[in-house]
Amino acid sequence: DVYKRQVLGYRPDEIEGQGLLRLIHPDDHAATRQSIVEVENRRPGDPVIGQINRYRHKAGHYVTVEWRAHRQGDRIYGIARDVTEKVAAERALREATAAAEAANRAKSDFLANMSHEIRTPLNGVIGIVDALSRTELTPEQAEMVALIARSGVTLERLVSAVSYTHLRAHETLRYL
Repeated sequence: DVYKRQVLGYRPDEIEGQGLLRLIHPDDHAATRQSIVEVENRRPGDPVIGQINRYRHKAGHYVTVEWRAHRQGDRIYGIARDVTEKVAAERALREATAAAEAANRAKSDFLANMSHEIRTPLNGVIGIVDALSRTELTPEQAEMVALIARSGVTLERLVSAVSYTHLRAHETLRYL
């Protein structure tokens, strides 16, 4: 009785003899009725199965309650606990996970696009610098062309390293 008052807000005399189904959230009626039938028809030794549903609090909001019932003879004994915060935390975790996965996909798409967008002109620069290096150049020009070629190769390695590191991190996350 104290539990009902704490969790659902009712005094024992306000709820005694009243069917609890009237307090159950409409979306939970079918599953709750099915659980009630299961408990009523349970044979000795059958496993105790739990049910989570929402009950309307006296103040009007819903409280998520997990309950288990056991039949003994012509009586049914039950135990229940408020899991409102637990269910909300689980929902928040699922939503945060989905948001993180979406952000990771967006980052992957961005890196893949940027890698392509950087590589295409970079390969053009490297190719032209290679062609330029095969022409007659002054020593000063040859030094500048060699510097451009080395810088291009360094940039190409950097883009490849970033792409490879991201790919490995993404594959690792998939298996976690």
